[in-house]
Amino acid sequence: MGTEASDVRFLAAVVDSTDDAVIGKTLEGTIVSWNPGAQILYGYSAEEAIGQHVSVLVPPERREELEGILETLRAGERVPTFETVRLRKDGALVDVSVTMSPVRDDDGVLIGASAIARDVTDVHRALVTVRRQATQLHDEVLQGVATAKLALELGDNDLLSTTLSSTLEIVRTMVSQLVSSDPVPGALRRPFEGPA
Repeated sequence: MGTEASDVRFLAAVVDSTDDAVIGKTLEGTIVSWNPGAQILYGYSAEEAIGQHVSVLVPPERREELEGILETLRAGERVPTFETVRLRKDGALVDVSVTMSPVRDDDGVLIGASAIARDVTDVHRALVTVRRQATQLHDEVLQGVATAKLALELGDNDLLSTTLSSTLEIVRTMVSQLVSSDPVPGALRRPFEGPA
């Protein structure tokens, strides 16, 4: 018995120490457990959250999504990791990655569900930045190719050489930014204006 109690305390400590929001709820959606990570992510203290319906965290336009999730959990099925939007106490929306699983007692009886959520707002911002940079790279390279083609047709070797060098430099700079962990939007400046 002492070992089981020790195991439970250890597991509780793991849940309390994670940065992820870990929430336990009944099959009807009532919140029954709330770790410190959930407080940080959603802004509610455990005292405020426990006893409330989990819909308090769901924007009105996503209530249908919640019903589908609860039905899946009531059927005893795990909800694969998915990304969605949730509502903080202060009314702000937050992008989250969520995994939900049914919880069973020692006899295998379905008694509730657990949800693990992680804030992915920064990941989404980084993706938007990378997409913007990729679009900018595409446009700059296309402009460089068009200018080089015109220089070739005009027989302007100086313009052709300058254009190719500038385009290669812009590609090097952008590829370096795209593979870095801290993309910098708008760092490109036009290396050439091309002929008027």
